[in-house]
Amino acid sequence: MNDDEKKELMEYRLSAIEKTLEEVRAFIVEDRMQSRDIADLQKSQEELLQAINAHDKRLRAVEERPMNEKASRYAQIVDMAFKTMITIAISLVLAKVGLQAAL
Repeated sequence: MNDDEKKELMEYRLSAIEKTLEEVRAFIVEDRMQSRDIADLQKSQEELLQAINAHDKRLRAVEERPMNEKASRYAQIVDMAFKTMITIAISLVLAKVGLQAAL
């Protein structure tokens, strides 16, 4: 091999190496961009899941409202009945005490 052939071979190898390095660099840049895109998509997905959960809680509250209103109405009725029974019992006790004191 003479010097010209060696130079040509060396230039060929260098150009092949440069081409390969350029492909690797492009791949790394593309990989970084895709990683960033994936991170953005994951963040968006988390935000959407949080929004869905918030809406789900609101829907459950709306669904449960009629039952809670009925339950509070029955609780008021029971409370009034209990207070009435206590009042009657106290009145009976006072009436008996009052009758005995008068005798």
